[in-house]
Amino acid sequence: MPFKKGQSGNPAGRPKGAQGKVTQEVREMFMNVMEGQLTHVENELELLREESAEKYLKALSSLLPYFLPKQTETKSHSTCPITSQVGSQNNLCTSSQHTAIYGV
Repeated sequence: MPFKKGQSGNPAGRPKGAQGKVTQEVREMFMNVMEGQLTHVENELELLREESAEKYLKALSSLLPYFLPKQTETKSHSTCPITSQVGSQNNLCTSSQHTAIYGV
């Protein structure tokens, strides 16, 4: 019997986003290799900076995704009841007003 859309055959299985054993081992191995290369990477970036600011910035920006979490857009669905009339615009309450009312 086929599974219904959105249902798993193993609901107690690995949680979404959890890493497998091999992925974790490879990541640890890579981190061990990179720890020994940090001084070399820093030296090469310094040489690149001296050679060309544009190349240096491009190299740094290409490395950022590996050190900073990916930014995602989130939409807020505020239900704050405080609004004020400014011209023809309705403005929701500020975060400090929201905190004063709801405590969060």
